[in-house]
Amino acid sequence: MVDTLAFDQLSLSIEGMTCSACSSRLERAFKSQQGIVDADVNLQLERANVKFQPEEIDLEGVVDVVERTGFNVGTESKSFGLEGMTCANCASRAEKALNNSPGVLSANVNLALETSEVTYYQHVTGFQQLQNMVEQVGFRLTQQTTTDQKIDDDPVERAERYRLLLACVISVPFMVQMIAKWTGWEEIHLMPAAEIALATILFWIVGPKFFMSALKAFQNKSANMDVLVSLGTLSAYLFSWFLTIRLGEAAEGELYFEAAVLIMTLVLLGKNLESRAKRATSAAIRELLNIRPNTVTIVDENGAGVERPLFQLKLGDLFQCQAGQVIAADGEIVQGSAHVDEALVTGESRAIAKEVGDRVIEGSVNLDGYFVVRTTAVGEESTLQKIVKMIEQAQVGKTSIQRLVDLVSGVFVPVVMTIAALVIVLWIAFTGDFERAFINGVTVLVIACPCALGLATPTAVMTGVGAGARSGILFKDLGVLEAVRKIDTIVLDKTGTLTEITPALQNGEVVGDLSPTRCLQIAGSLQAQSAHPIAEAFTQELKKADLSRLEVQGFLSVVGKGVQGSIEEQTYYLGSRDFMELQGISIGEFADYEDTVFLCNETGLLAFYQIHEQVRSFADVVVSKLKRMGLEVLLLSGDSSKRVSRLAEQVGIESWFGKLLPEDKVSHIQEREAKGHVTAMIGDGINDAPALAAASIGIAVRSNTNVAMEVAPVTLMHSDLRLIPAIIEVSKVTFRKIKQNLFWAFIYNILMLPLAAFGFLNPTIAGAAMALSSVTVVLNSLWLRRWRPAF
Repeated sequence: MVDTLAFDQLSLSIEGMTCSACSSRLERAFKSQQGIVDADVNLQLERANVKFQPEEIDLEGVVDVVERTGFNVGTESKSFGLEGMTCANCASRAEKALNNSPGVLSANVNLALETSEVTYYQHVTGFQQLQNMVEQVGFRLTQQTTTDQKIDDDPVERAERYRLLLACVISVPFMVQMIAKWTGWEEIHLMPAAEIALATILFWIVGPKFFMSALKAFQNKSANMDVLVSLGTLSAYLFSWFLTIRLGEAAEGELYFEAAVLIMTLVLLGKNLESRAKRATSAAIRELLNIRPNTVTIVDENGAGVERPLFQLKLGDLFQCQAGQVIAADGEIVQGSAHVDEALVTGESRAIAKEVGDRVIEGSVNLDGYFVVRTTAVGEESTLQKIVKMIEQAQVGKTSIQRLVDLVSGVFVPVVMTIAALVIVLWIAFTGDFERAFINGVTVLVIACPCALGLATPTAVMTGVGAGARSGILFKDLGVLEAVRKIDTIVLDKTGTLTEITPALQNGEVVGDLSPTRCLQIAGSLQAQSAHPIAEAFTQELKKADLSRLEVQGFLSVVGKGVQGSIEEQTYYLGSRDFMELQGISIGEFADYEDTVFLCNETGLLAFYQIHEQVRSFADVVVSKLKRMGLEVLLLSGDSSKRVSRLAEQVGIESWFGKLLPEDKVSHIQEREAKGHVTAMIGDGINDAPALAAASIGIAVRSNTNVAMEVAPVTLMHSDLRLIPAIIEVSKVTFRKIKQNLFWAFIYNILMLPLAAFGFLNPTIAGAAMALSSVTVVLNSLWLRRWRPAF
């Protein structure tokens, strides 16, 4: 068995793919290459994810596979600032560091302008990686432009629109001629010379797009949709030339240039509409990236606000945010307060009060106040970029259905070409009419549409993942989206999931010699070192009492039990009854107290605090809905059995277990998995991470602790429990849409191919129908954008 740790992952931008046959061809080429372990090629994202063994093949070897298969790896050229150079030797050293960076094709450093021009493979490297390489040799790379701050109109798409416009203009005379012929005005038609001129112009300008793709496919002993279009249009074009030469002036009104021109125009129109629709399926990413501001008001060393481009904001910088502005970066408020709307990032639309010490998320909106923020994350480490990365990861890859469709698509075009050849032979054999046989064969080539099959799954997946992201549901990868619909058991954590993250201190009572204020100050100082939700309750009480934190030495946290540390050379313990028993400290008559945290020193009990947990809104409604969906609901918690029992009864859960350590939760989940159940564990915080990893599907409720987010395949960006059934709903509705798409794609080909073969269609109608079939599948997927959680 090969050690998976020896594998490297690589993401490449692929240019030149036109249909699912192209992506399947490239995928087969990757998998047949020695050293490449696995590969997924996504047609819609134009992305290839490759897993390879670096000791057998490197980046250039992977790129060579792409180019040998007839495609190109996307590159990007950017200008960066370069600080710290003092001489030509510095410039040479920086240039060498950039050129040695993985994925960089070329780098040129200009000492006088203190800039560097870098060309590199898209997705392989980026600003952060280049900056790290330059910093190793003593310099600093800075971004000079904001071109990567927004996703705007693609120049390639603009060029395609211009081609389409030209094709439409050329097609108008042919369309008029065709309509006149259909309505009985056969004397209205173009002269042969005009038809030849217009058709040749179109073939020279638009044709190479199809012809080159078809040629590359043939060179790789494969076939794609462009092969069918090229064979069909070239056949009609060349046959018309043949008739012109043979018949001379008598060829007027008998040519098929119009079929060749209209087929190419309609296919181009379909591709354009398809591209626009596919772009809409990935709108979630663009919406997230486009909410970032272009500029930010950075606080300089004199305390004044200076407006600068966003890319100049660095880790640790202070920046201002006025009412109505979008927060420019993740950070912590150091001055001021306001209400913030995080809906664009988390999907939860409500005003959240923020003050000094609170964290804010890039892309949130300051509703009504003013504050100054210290930047805690920039670039790829920001919450927004992590969300975007998770969405992209979820859209890459293939479902089991898609892999089956790819097998069908791989043989589809050769089968259609065989059918077209048989149609021509049989029509000639039975009718002797070569011209009619030829036109019917061309119609068969044009009517077939492997694209609709290829688009059925990925467009639905991209739209479904985007719809989930808008509502605050993030899937880590495509396999998770597919697996979620098979869940039969929901495992819930208590604290932070069914109850609010931060409980409240309901009562506090001192039993020792220290004052209530002193006890609270000690307890709050100990808990300030902890990430447990109860710690936040003590921290809030410390703030309310306007008490400062004491310095804690030798802090130790025992998961699920309590904390200890030394303050002013005295050791204190804060935690549960079991924690005190573990320390050998007696708490006497208070041992039966539930929902209580005890503060002790080595001599005995000093104080105790009763904890009140508030059940989250809609908890009972959600549990009831999960049961109606046929799911078993289980509650696992580290809290006392009495407290867990009370909560389970309150929300309607029959199966529950209390006093569990993290490893106990893992055991319960593994036991159910061994019996064939598909479990989903829902929790937050460090102590939930092992259980999240053990379950078939881990679902993390986003909190200040990001460990759960890193482990869990699914993340809920806000704590509304109604999102739990919505996770399963979005998975099911996405795969329902996939099945609809595949049904229409197969039905289209099953019905249209016989009609074309028996001569009921002509090439022009075939071209329109083929274009329409692809667009219909994509538009059907776009209905998923309307999906919202049912609450």
